[in-house]
Amino acid sequence: MEDKSEGLIATTFTGHYDAAELDTPPFAIYYPKEVLNTAVVDEATFSKATPVDSIFTITSSSTVDAECVSVKLNNVTVASADYTIGTGTEQ
Repeated sequence: MEDKSEGLIATTFTGHYDAAELDTPPFAIYYPKEVLNTAVVDEATFSKATPVDSIFTITSSSTVDAECVSVKLNNVTVASADYTIGTGTEQ
């Protein structure tokens, strides 16, 4: 085994044209669709003395639900004990 190749298996595929469909190749090539994720924050002033909820709207072009797994403030990850994430969808 070589590093970073343990999951690689050499494979050869052979396809044959259908005699009735000689213009249709015996294969198809699929490309993954680009996923666009966006987050919009409702503007709010926050104070530790009088905390208020900040609402983030997360949308994704993926068919898999978008999920918030962490929060960053000025590129620094906020400790998960310092916030809660609610769930729900609105259409």
